[in-house]
Amino acid sequence: MNKSGLTFITFIQTERGYRAEIPIESYINSRDRIELLLHKAENLYTKYIEKMKLQIGKINELKKKQRGTARSYWELGNLILELLDNQNKLSFEIDGLYDHLMRDLCVKRMWLEKVIIFRRYVPKVEMIPRRKNWGEYSDAPRKAGEAIVREFENRGHQNRKPK
Repeated sequence: MNKSGLTFITFIQTERGYRAEIPIESYINSRDRIELLLHKAENLYTKYIEKMKLQIGKINELKKKQRGTARSYWELGNLILELLDNQNKLSFEIDGLYDHLMRDLCVKRMWLEKVIIFRRYVPKVEMIPRRKNWGEYSDAPRKAGEAIVREFENRGHQNRKPK
């Protein structure tokens, strides 16, 4: 168990999908129906990995067509944050999140970090201009996210008519 009271969980890739594992102490001390929770965690992880792979495929298609990809990267980051949130609701925290995602999505850690940072700083996909490409934001995703939010808020104020 970590400081937040969540149990660390890890996922092992098998021929049939993913198998969830937790520390033996957590298993022994559990008052919940841990087997059911582990099964839910496995299904959840599998579902989100599939969604993320589809999103990466979408990103790759948009890159080939040289169309606005920034929103698609945001969507991928959002899926990652949703996965974390849903695992937390089951009282689990993925131990070594980046290692899991690098293995299961076949992507690099730095790339993942940038995607997640960008998503954390941009709360709504609608804030991102449709035609913007990821390359415009990827070097400094935090600063880019902050700038997107500022621009969005400024546009909102400009569109309002004074009373």
